Amino acid sequence: MGIQFQYGQSDLELAGCDTRVLLAPKVGTAPLTNIEDITTGGIDITKVGVASRFRSVGNHEKKAGVKLSNKPTINKIMSNGQGSPTRNLPSESGKGISYTPQETNLLNLQNAWGFPLSAVSAVSAKGGFTIRIPELPVRLQWRTVLIAQDYFNAKPIYLYWIANQAEVGDRSDQGVLDSNVIETTVSLDFQTDPAVGDPVIFGMCGEGIQDLAAAVADGSLYLPATGITTANLSVTAAAGVNHTKQVVVTDSQGIDRTATATFVSDTPAKATVNSAGLVTGVASGSANVTATWNGFTAVSVVTVT
Repeated sequence: MGIQFQYGQSDLELAGCDTRVLLAPKVGTAPLTNIEDITTGGIDITKVGVASRFRSVGNHEKKAGVKLSNKPTINKIMSNGQGSPTRNLPSESGKGISYTPQETNLLNLQNAWGFPLSAVSAVSAKGGFTIRIPELPVRLQWRTVLIAQDYFNAKPIYLYWIANQAEVGDRSDQGVLDSNVIETTVSLDFQTDPAVGDPVIFGMCGEGIQDLAAAVADGSLYLPATGITTANLSVTAAAGVNHTKQVVVTDSQGIDRTATATFVSDTPAKATVNSAGLVTGVASGSANVTATWNGFTAVSVVTVT
């Protein structure tokens, strides 16, 4: 049998089928470390939804999309008598995003021209307004979230990048053509927010993430599990609120594996457990309920009163 040099996991070839750039003023907005809803596995809308301070820049150019830059400057250390570098020293690493918004809204105008909100006039009786553009752009800092959406098994997967301190950098000329909408490419340079300590946080979540992880169980998505844990339980033999309790199986990565685990009680005369991990008290005493998942086992000591 020949060697398969290019063994890959095509399921991991994720695409940014839909992307959104969300901005919120840094001042007055709490920093983020993730945007996952730990209950549903999707996006936590309390953090970045309409009730938050984050606003979408709206539609942006499809062809260019959103470009993530990561350009470290590497100093190659050359030593006497050596023909190749003896060490590479990184000295700078510019990180950021650039995109071309297509919507003329206040957020995009502000990034394009660099004016403070105080430069916007009151709205006239007929809805008109003006903006005073300063000679030099003011410093604008944002909390920034870039979200890209794909699907696996018809369930959404979200890839996201959080920059808790982003500042408008290069601005391009504004294009006003009769063959296109008004566009201005904007670049946001990511900086380290002292409250978080890193310029960028990358994350993945979504209802399809566990299906994807199961499809690439060799650890290609994240570090493979090294074990599972369960908690000890107390139930009652008599019917009541504590007559039954659920064994919850969690792997070493913090993922709930209860739905795919198997369960067995060593003393069903004291406590039984069904295939879903639901424990029921039978008689006073104790029993050990063993959960098994992916070759790992964990024991819950069940006390029955």
